[in-house]
Order: sequence, then C-alpha cells, then structure tokens
Amino acid sequence: MHAYLRQFELDKNTANMAPIEPHARRCVILAIKTIRVINFEELLDLKAIKALESKHQDVFKFLNLFTKTDAKNFLKELTQFDKLMAAEGLNKDDMILKKTYVQICSLNTDKTNFKYAELATLLNISADDVEEWAIDAISNEIIDAKIDQQN
Repeated sequence: MHAYLRQFELDKNTANMAPIEPHARRCVILAIKTIRVINFEELLDLKAIKALESKHQDVFKFLNLFTKTDAKNFLKELTQFDKLMAAEGLNKDDMILKKTYVQICSLNTDKTNFKYAELATLLNISADDVEEWAIDAISNEIIDAKIDQQN
C-alpha cells in the first residue's frame, strides 16, 4: 500500500488525492496494527497521508501521536482516540506496546548500552518489566539486542 501511495508523489493536481484518501487512511491503520512497522516518518512524508490532515484529522493525529510524543505523554493522550481504536479493532495495550517499539527505535545509536532504569524511564514502564519487554521486542524482530543482567 505504501508503494501505491508513493505513485502519487509527483502528481501536482491535488484533486487526484481525493479518490485515494480511503486507501491512505487504511494504510495508516494497517501500519499501526502491524507490529513490525515502526518507521512512521516515511508515511508522514507522503502527500496522500498529509492530505488526511483535513478530512481524517483523527487518523492523522493518531499517527502523529506515535511520532511526536514521548511514552509518558502518549499514555495520557491515547484516550482521545478511544472511538477510533474501537472502530478499527485496536486495543490500548497493543498501542502502548507499539509506542514503546517506536520509542526504542528512535534512540540515538551513538550509545549502545542502556541500564534497565534508563529504558524504564524512556519507555514509561517499570524497571522490573524491561527484561520481559526486551525479550518480546527481540523475538518480534523489532530490535537486535542482548541482555546483560549484570550491567
């Protein structure tokens, strides 16, 4: 679907965007639902997705929630989208997990070792849950990491 929407990037006629709005909206929802899709910046760069800002503001704002907020504020703002999530079959726990994946993948790669406490703060989870979260992220191929309980 991303490849299909990219075909409209060179089209200067904005009237051509109207027929593809439902596809752009669906692309956003599917990207949010799909566990391995983490790079939402690519979507936000597409004209078809930007066009959602006027007629499908809820979907556009929901997508931006994953990219523009930290994990703590994400949880606070998520309730604004309860109606959209219910309509699309999205559940709160899955959205929180998705946000943690997006958050961890946006880390500065200059630093490669993180303490559990640092990750807990970054992801807005308990330090006791960091190891379980990391194992889940590794098994879902979101991150390539090793766990060093000593350090």
